[in-house]
Amino acid sequence: RFHAKFKPIKIIGQGGFGSVFEAEFRLIKTNYAVKKIPLEGSKPKIQIALEEVKRLALFEHTGIVRYHNAWIESPHAGWQNAIV
Repeated sequence: RFHAKFKPIKIIGQGGFGSVFEAEFRLIKTNYAVKKIPLEGSKPKIQIALEEVKRLALFEHTGIVRYHNAWIESPHAGWQNAIV
């Protein structure tokens, strides 16, 4: 889904919990920050990530990046550093 809907531009941050990409939403040519978190099939880790997504969706503040969407997918090997 990521590569179908977004065109990766560059990595803008990396850390212990994943990578953040600047990516263009192909349909409307608008740039977004997309955070990718490796979950490796662990159900507790997936549940924690989904709870974080639910909390982030509630925030509305000028100092916080606005949440738009979330999904789970199985990425290709090396996705953390891939810019296509």
